[in-house]
Amino acid sequence: MFLKYQMLQGDMRAYIVKVKKPLMEAIVKVGSGRISWLAMAITMVRIIYLIKKYPEPTRENCLHPNTLKICDIEDNFFKSYKNDGRKPLFRTAFKLLKCEYEHDKDMRRILDWLKHEADKSDWLPMSPLPMNNWEEEERIEGTFPVKALSQILEAKEPMDSNTLKRLIFSIEDGREF
Repeated sequence: MFLKYQMLQGDMRAYIVKVKKPLMEAIVKVGSGRISWLAMAITMVRIIYLIKKYPEPTRENCLHPNTLKICDIEDNFFKSYKNDGRKPLFRTAFKLLKCEYEHDKDMRRILDWLKHEADKSDWLPMSPLPMNNWEEEERIEGTFPVKALSQILEAKEPMDSNTLKRLIFSIEDGREF
């Protein structure tokens, strides 16, 4: 059965309402930072429990073409990402992303809008500097901050620490200052 129909039909619909609402509330609670460490730990365990109740999205049970693209992106991500300690975190994030994109038209619209806004903005490319735990088959070129480097090298007087920190950050992040 297709994931969309599995998540929206009969008892499963009530199940998703029972799972999705508490999951969103738990994530907001943790994100607010206004809870004790013990309450946060309990809430995180609850989040993990609720996420495990989501069905597993696969190419075979997904219908939407963009959900299938997310499957491809996930495959490419895990070809390059080498931090075994964080892989479960990203697998869970992809699982939630695929499930929500597949069955929730409002969430799908929000994610499409975010992608559209990023595409039309001056979103900064990835840094040209190497990244830990990442192996790329082909190097994706970013813009190297030549302007920031030249400002540091050509400065006639010492720079204040805030300006220097911003320049260094822009170099580390691969952006022009």
